[in-house]
Amino acid sequence: MHVVDYYTRPNGQTPAIAWIDNLNIHEQAVILAKVDKLKEEGLRLLQTAMMKPVVGRSNLYELRGGQCRIILCHEAAVDRFLLLHGFLKSRRRETREILTACRLLDEYIENLD
Repeated sequence: MHVVDYYTRPNGQTPAIAWIDNLNIHEQAVILAKVDKLKEEGLRLLQTAMMKPVVGRSNLYELRGGQCRIILCHEAAVDRFLLLHGFLKSRRRETREILTACRLLDEYIENLD
């Protein structure tokens, strides 16, 4: 089993969980099933359509379930996945959503000290 955590911001908010909570029941079931699969398979999911790397960031990945997407970071040193930000697929919004996840990752790294 791989470790999968949800990023919690310094203000106590957990963006990925808040996003999942706002999905309808079907979408929640789909994306949570993909998170469970991530726990089982880890980076092997890159060999499937369920996960793809985010272009331009070596440790960011997109976990896919229908129209639902979660951007996550893989911390190789501890083999841990950190779920950062979720969104519904839309060509017009995808770049903006990835930038939001990158900002959350930067915030996470800043607060490690």
